[in-house]
Formats: sequence, structure tokens, C-alpha cells
Amino acid sequence: MEQIQFGYATDVGRHRDHNEDNYSINEKHNIWLVADGMGGYSSGEIASEIAAKKIPEKIAQGKSLEHAIKETHYEIHKAVESGAGSSGMGSTVVALQLMNNFKYKISWVGDSRAYLWNGKELEQITHDHSYIQKLLDTGTINEKEARDHPQRNVITQALGSDSIKTVQVDTAINTFYKNEKILLCSDGLTGEVEDEDIARILKSETDNQKAVKKLIDTANNKGGSDNITIVLVSAPSSSPVRVKKGKTIPINSARINRKLKKDKIKKRMIFFMVIVLGFIILLSFFILLSDKDNPKTNNSGQIVKKEHQKKTLIQVIDSKQNKIMLDIKTGEKLKENVHRLGEKYIDIQNTTTENEE
Repeated sequence: MEQIQFGYATDVGRHRDHNEDNYSINEKHNIWLVADGMGGYSSGEIASEIAAKKIPEKIAQGKSLEHAIKETHYEIHKAVESGAGSSGMGSTVVALQLMNNFKYKISWVGDSRAYLWNGKELEQITHDHSYIQKLLDTGTINEKEARDHPQRNVITQALGSDSIKTVQVDTAINTFYKNEKILLCSDGLTGEVEDEDIARILKSETDNQKAVKKLIDTANNKGGSDNITIVLVSAPSSSPVRVKKGKTIPINSARINRKLKKDKIKKRMIFFMVIVLGFIILLSFFILLSDKDNPKTNNSGQIVKKEHQKKTLIQVIDSKQNKIMLDIKTGEKLKENVHRLGEKYIDIQNTTTENEE
């Protein structure tokens, strides 16, 4: 795959004294991810660091993105057991993997998000694993109420969580079209900056790294209450163009004309072969019919009958004392021939034989 353009940055924010966020970029395996740690001082950053390190490693070993995330959940458990971190530490994660055929896969756990920017509109790809999202899904609260809800930071899924045996990993797969971008971020961005403002910044700044900086600056200017981490990835320049419904699809007319010409020649050849075959079949039929109606003769001029027919023959002696065999075609005529020979017949016999000539 061609080289991908991207931008990234992380910031501690205005109210935290350390950064528990982490990110990972692995261009060899086309992996980008953001992890938001939790669990108190010196613990959240350990959990997010494990996620940022282990997920790409497991993908390099041949694991799928989903399985890599699930196994990382247990890696954080092991770290706690070994004393590498404190009990209760955990991390969210949102990861992007570019695949063949210009497809992208996004998998996530928690409330770190992925957005798709198509140059005009911003669309949220992920669905938060959070208490607030459950209230929104059931219609208990609206979007405006969600922003100021006292439990807006409570998440229902997290890597390393003690209360979760098997973590839930959600995944979205789609085509990454030309000029599109995917934004990965921790809730330090989305907790301060509205989606409309994110879209406005992405529209005004096409350079990925500059856009990331503007987004972080905006989050800090609006309060900067949490760590902020952003990764912005552009679609490959060779990606297909997204065609909106009702619009004309650009085509290579020369290539299509060549294909149409080949198809036309092929159809003509098939038609000609059918005509020739039909003519051969018809000619064969007439030949067989002609053979049936016009029996062949041998060298002496006698009729050769191909069909095998059973004939009744009579042997008599003609006036010159020659033995002859008379073919009985009709009974009356035979009697006449026999009577005409008078006393000179010596043997009359009815025999059955097959005439081939």
C-alpha cells in the first residue's frame, strides 16, 4: 500500500498534572490507535501504554484487530498481578487498521471515538460504551442534557477492568474513499469541542498535522479539563471516488469501447458458427432423404436395396430350360407367370431370404 498521510499529537490539557493518554502508529501494518488510561496516578498511563504497545504487536503476529484488543485486556490483568500497575487500572482504545481493497476497520472499547470526515460532513463511526450512551439510546436524555450529565464519564467497557471477564469489542468496516479522513480521539477532545466545531476546523485546515494542532488548541481554549489525544489519517490518494446517488460515474471510455468492440466481434463469430452448423445439419438431412428416395444401382444396372426386406421367392424353369427366381410382388401376377410357363416348371417353393442387392 502507498504511503499514508496522517497527523497526531497528545496534550496533558489544562487541569491534569500528568497524561494518561497514549497513541500508537505502526505504518508497517497500517495501524493507528488512541488509548485513554484511567485508574489514578501512575496507573492509567500504564494501562494505556500496554494497549498502545501490545495491540500492534499481536497484529504483527497475525492476530485480527479484534482478537488483539481482547488479548490486551488480559495483558493488563497480568500486569496488575505482577505488580506493574495498580488494581483498578484500565484503558479505552479506538484503533484503525487499513486493509486491502481500500477497506478500513475500526475497533473500539470504551468512549474514545472515531469520526469520518468526507470534506463536507463529519460522521461518528463509533458508538460509545458508556452510561450516558445507554441513556441516549433509550431516549431518557437528549444530547444537550448528556453534555452536562454528572455521570458523563462513566464507561461500561474498558480494557483491564476487574469487573469484566471478557471485554466487548465493537467493529466497523467500510471503504475508505478518496479525500476522506478518519479522526481518532480521546474524550478530552469530544468532551470540550462540539462535532460542528470539529467539522469546521477540518474544513478550514487541510493539512493533517495543522488540523490536529488546531483541534487541541480549541479543546484547551474551551477548558482543557482532560488529556487530549488525536490521530488524523487521510485515505490513500489511489482510493476510489465516492459517487453520490444520481451522479455520473467517471469512466474510461477508450477501455469500454475496446471491450464493446471485442464483444461485438465475438457475437458475430458465434452467429456465423450457428448459421454454418445449421446449414450442415440441413444439408445432411436432404442427403439422407435423397438416398432414401433414390436407391443405388450396381455395375450391372440392378437396383441395390440397402434396406433388408424379407422377400417370398418362387423357383421355376422358363421356356429355355433356365432356372429363374420370380419375385412375388402380388399374388395375382405370380399366378399368371406360373400358368404361362405351363408344364415346364419343375419346382415351386416359397422361401424367405434377405435381399441386399
